Amino acid sequence: MLPVLDLEWRTGAIMAALYLFPFLLLAGLPPSDFSDIGAIFIWFVYFIVAFIILVIEAIIAHAWLDISFVPWGLALIFGSLLLTVALSPIFTLLGGLWIVPPAVAFLIGATQG
Repeated sequence: MLPVLDLEWRTGAIMAALYLFPFLLLAGLPPSDFSDIGAIFIWFVYFIVAFIILVIEAIIAHAWLDISFVPWGLALIFGSLLLTVALSPIFTLLGGLWIVPPAVAFLIGATQG
């Protein structure tokens, strides 16, 4: 029989919301047309905004949610951004910033919270 994971769904939802709501407020919804030459500049700005929000979220998770910073905070910051780039053939690179980091934050919060 497989061991049962003790998941904290509430902590996972809080961590996903800690990324998603500020990102939606700062970046808005993803643009519908990425074929413009200025899309590379938009991608760079969105990537920097996502990095800043993830750093703040990792600090908040360490301070208030008792999630250790060294393995899980760094996995949240760098792992979610690297996974966004790795999954860019499936999602667009800009669209992946709305999907992948909240999913990683939810999984880290649910399993470590």
